[in-house]
Amino acid sequence: MPRLYRNERYDTAYECEGKTLRIECREGEHIHLIRANYGRFSITICNEHGNTDWSVNCMSPKSFRVLYSKCNGRRSCELDVRSENFVEDPCPGTSKYIEAQYDCLEDTLTGGSFSLSACPGVRRCNQQQNCSIVASTSQFGDPCPNTLKYLEAHYQCVSGK
Repeated sequence: MPRLYRNERYDTAYECEGKTLRIECREGEHIHLIRANYGRFSITICNEHGNTDWSVNCMSPKSFRVLYSKCNGRRSCELDVRSENFVEDPCPGTSKYIEAQYDCLEDTLTGGSFSLSACPGVRRCNQQQNCSIVASTSQFGDPCPNTLKYLEAHYQCVSGK
């Protein structure tokens, strides 16, 4: 199980090389990745035998990109912590870990009637005082796989008669 540290601004998860990092937000929230590092910046993390000869200036330049593509915008994600997932080993001979700083953000929009006439299931918001839509590929489909997406909603509030 990854170690999880919380502060007022974000959560930090760590997982050791050879294990699986799992990040999970509550229902109705999604992961917003802030920072990620695969490598080693601390001699104490993931060092149960007290090794002191490892490099602590070790970082894969692809850390953020790899974790972002796996996790950002999703409710939960998993990543096997191993060098192959980051293309190359940033510091051979040094035991590594992944550190991820992230927020869990609400993934619904509220406060108006949405008119999304081109998307499936949009009529559920018309004529409503308020409405929530989850911006996900399971809701709207995935016409462009492996491409990050966003939901742009245009709505108009009209007075009822």
